[in-house]
Amino acid sequence: NNLNDNNGINANGGNTPQESQSLGFTLEESMTEMRELIKTAGLSLQGEITQRLQEVNPKTYIGTGKVKEAQELLEKVGCCTVVFDAELTPGQQKALENVFNRKVIENDFLGSDDD
Repeated sequence: NNLNDNNGINANGGNTPQESQSLGFTLEESMTEMRELIKTAGLSLQGEITQRLQEVNPKTYIGTGKVKEAQELLEKVGCCTVVFDAELTPGQQKALENVFNRKVIENDFLGSDDD
């Protein structure tokens, strides 16, 4: 699974007020970091969707409206990978991959070579 074979990335960022406070950075700061990770990985950012969550959807992390919005964007721009700026459970990742019919990864996967 070589990520460099992918023709695009759709970045999804979402954080709850508690996450913003505990992590010490804003959603915009988090998305800026994710854009840099995507660029560093040699991938092309094709679109972004963000959501300020009151609570995490146990099935898909983001709300159903954002899932639909992401599906529409993916079809429009033809991305083959979706990057989430969030820690997804294995179940959430699988559910999103099934809905999007594309690979879903977390942003920390992009920076794993630097650890």
